[in-house]
Amino acid sequence: MKAAKQPAPLAGQLIIAAFFMALLLPFIGSRFINSQIEKEQRLEMSLYGDDQGTYVNARADGWFRLWAIQSGLMNRAIHSTDAKTAPPAAAVAGAPGAIVIHDSAGRFGTISPQAGGSSPSSARRIWYWWVTAAFALCYFALLRLSTLLYWIPMLIPLCMAIMTTGNTVRRLKWHSFGGVNPFRYRAGIRLANWMAGIGVGMLFMPGALPPVTVPACVLLTFAGMAMAMANRQKPS
Repeated sequence: MKAAKQPAPLAGQLIIAAFFMALLLPFIGSRFINSQIEKEQRLEMSLYGDDQGTYVNARADGWFRLWAIQSGLMNRAIHSTDAKTAPPAAAVAGAPGAIVIHDSAGRFGTISPQAGGSSPSSARRIWYWWVTAAFALCYFALLRLSTLLYWIPMLIPLCMAIMTTGNTVRRLKWHSFGGVNPFRYRAGIRLANWMAGIGVGMLFMPGALPPVTVPACVLLTFAGMAMAMANRQKPS
């Protein structure tokens, strides 16, 4: 009689679930994602002020234009299923799948996919919908990376202080009795892993989030690493 197979660990199951959710996320549509991008851009400006908020938003916009628009990557992805003989027409403002951007002047605009020469089929429309929404999610990620870059000067000294404290506590515990706690070591490892994974997932979260969400995940990741470091067994 064969032994029963062990189920996959919880972390592995969640990774698989997150992968399929990532494939399905664009099907919520670029229109909803666009409205959430605009909402988060306003949150940036309300938290950081008009000058700094506009700078953070414009930097993400510049990254997206350079990576997706000027390189032609977005247009090639959108028209990858088109007939080779049908050249794309000029871009149409307000077309389905347009991506909301925030320019350096503080105005909201759109980046629209180029329309095909003929009426697209249902399968092609689904592909347009999926690709434009996927690029809108990438715009979300760039916007949050721009926010994270804004916080880097404050996060670096905090993270260095947290790690230095964890290392100091570890050395003190190695020269005392019963200081190392295996439970806290495992809890620190899991906290660091979970918060790192959640932070990466939050980059592509389609809903508007407070601008401090990803920096907070980074800070908690280092806090977990410091907790594990402080409770590591002394090497023999």
